[in-house]
Amino acid sequence: MGFGRQFWKLGPLPDNDLTLLETVLGALTVIDPQVRVEWNGKCYAWQPYEFSWRDGIENDPGHQGYHGLKGEIHDDIIALGRIEQTHTALTRVPEASGTHYYLWTTVHVAALHRESGLRRVTTKQAVDRRCAAGARC
Repeated sequence: MGFGRQFWKLGPLPDNDLTLLETVLGALTVIDPQVRVEWNGKCYAWQPYEFSWRDGIENDPGHQGYHGLKGEIHDDIIALGRIEQTHTALTRVPEASGTHYYLWTTVHVAALHRESGLRRVTTKQAVDRRCAAGARC
């Protein structure tokens, strides 16, 4: 399995009330990565979030350092934030511009049933179960 886009990522977004943004995003059933999202007077672009289901995030061996993942993916495959090099590993730290992200993916399920959704993720918590999508900028 090679590396490729698994999600569309929006963020980081500032650490303030995102309730209105979630309402707007939640009303959408699809996103257009070419359309930027405006929030609090600033525009944000959807960015591809890429990784391999076998090898993890490309050029990021995570907490296993330079020894690599050895074909074993862990639950923390969603790694958000700025990369910081430690003595033997890469770690993720909060970005100055915020710690909130939205991830969008589409999953095809049996008999042409299709579910799409966006998940809010912070660098400090797991995936938020609320769905959302994008507003125009």
